[in-house]
Amino acid sequence: MLDNMSKKIPNLNPNAISRIAAGTVIIGGEIKTQCDIRFDGDYTGNITSQSRVIVGETAHLKGEIRCESLDVFGTLEGDVFVKDTMTIKSEASFTGHIQSSRLVIELGAKFEGDNHPYVENKQ
Repeated sequence: MLDNMSKKIPNLNPNAISRIAAGTVIIGGEIKTQCDIRFDGDYTGNITSQSRVIVGETAHLKGEIRCESLDVFGTLEGDVFVKDTMTIKSEASFTGHIQSSRLVIELGAKFEGDNHPYVENKQ
């Protein structure tokens, strides 16, 4: 029976974007992933991604984020550590501390905090 079930599971694309907390879902905790991840709801906790994190237009995130790149369209509050580029879009709001290699803040974005060069965490 297990053999028949395994044939029905599709192969997952490791390059696909995982979508978390769509709609009115509220989630908390810690997320670690190797792929791109997008948030479109409320999330409180830490996020670690070896790829890109997207904070969608309807998202409200609070916590620490460590990732390769970060695009903020919604609201983000916390400390972020971005190896490559962080972009705060024109409709976005960010409050917190940033370590990034590159920071792009579009005209109209709300930014309250500071930015420092990215330093690799060697724990």
